[in-house]
Amino acid sequence: MYPFQFSSRAITLILSAFAIAAPLAAANSYLGPTEGHVNFYKHSAPSDDSYTSSPSSSTIAFLGSNWTRLTTFATYWDQNTKLSWYSRAWAYLDSYAIYTDPSDSFFAPVVRQHPEWILRDVNGNPLFINYACAGGTCPQYAANITDPNGFRAWWIREALGLFNRTPAYKGLFIDDVNLDLQCVSNGNGIPTTPVDPATGQLMTNDAWRTYLADFMAQVRAALPAIEIVHNSIWFLDWSDPNIQREIQAADWINLERGVNDNGLRGGWEYWSYNRFLTFIDFLHTNGKGVILDAEAPTSDTNPAREYSVASYLLISNGKDLVGDSSQTPSYWWSGFNSDLGSAASGRYIWQDLWRRDFQGGMALVNPPDAAPVTVTLPAAFTRVDGSIANSITLNAGEGAVLKSQAVATQQAAPPGPGPSAPKAYTPPSQHPNRPRP
Repeated sequence: MYPFQFSSRAITLILSAFAIAAPLAAANSYLGPTEGHVNFYKHSAPSDDSYTSSPSSSTIAFLGSNWTRLTTFATYWDQNTKLSWYSRAWAYLDSYAIYTDPSDSFFAPVVRQHPEWILRDVNGNPLFINYACAGGTCPQYAANITDPNGFRAWWIREALGLFNRTPAYKGLFIDDVNLDLQCVSNGNGIPTTPVDPATGQLMTNDAWRTYLADFMAQVRAALPAIEIVHNSIWFLDWSDPNIQREIQAADWINLERGVNDNGLRGGWEYWSYNRFLTFIDFLHTNGKGVILDAEAPTSDTNPAREYSVASYLLISNGKDLVGDSSQTPSYWWSGFNSDLGSAASGRYIWQDLWRRDFQGGMALVNPPDAAPVTVTLPAAFTRVDGSIANSITLNAGEGAVLKSQAVATQQAAPPGPGPSAPKAYTPPSQHPNRPRP
């Protein structure tokens, strides 16, 4: 939901991205053919430049074989015709950011020419996206998205410029699709309610959700054929019609930090791992994919990676992706090459673990806050590290990706009801210990 942390050079690339053009992609999507195939996703950062600026043929082959999708910055990716050897890239744009740097040659004129495009408090002070605030300011003003013919129309005109060249970008990664007004703050990072430019009154959260859902629907209508990803908040009320409209305007919902988010808890409570998976089920029923976008440092151990991939296998419908920000061609965990084949079941509870069976193995997960569980496996399985396991112990927040030594698997057990029924929805305002968005 918040912009990735990049160097000043990378930020410059983001700011310039609106003016770069690219056409609709027609290449093979390279999404795995089965639920048990791991589709790896990468959001790029300056640390990747040494691999992508002038890549060797072996690096190009590695990225083509292992990175199913990539989020990048158009100005950088256009250099040295990178799209000619990796065209499955999504161009990064922020939904309502107007960058505050007065020396920026792209956004500084926008600020001067359209001060009405910046949200303001009751005293007329500019407001910001609540990210990296310090010294009374933040890197991004919060744009006025109330007028479909103002900032929104300008944003779309600039975005359209990304899709008129060959080779093609695959689509857009749209950051900060935050249907929560608390993501707007003053320069000290304190959530601050803006004046609604459309009414002259303080903006309500319902109005903000309506405006942002309208905006994302407007983007979808203008770009009907490209892939669109929303980096959005998962824990809001999914029954809200505006949240449902926002979801319908995307092809994927990016879940920042994935299951490696330390805010996820056990049981079925509001912040629980189980409710998180239920949200993914909701997205699947609406025809959308998800990205479990793990981020270092919480994801940067092999047990954390296996937990992420095992969780991905519990929910995968063949369209989903799983990411790890630390992965590079020279720092690659082999578990991201896992392929267990077609799913033989949905996920179900087995000996106090979540389990899902595949033609070529199984995935097991012990959710956060649970007691350690030791189980005898129904057969000998090969683990990601190559070891053979007849039994396994999983602590809380751990998972296992288990490959059958013989491809044939036994008949899947019928899905079970789980440990308890989900609890009723509770508004976020009643949960002061909410994880950071």
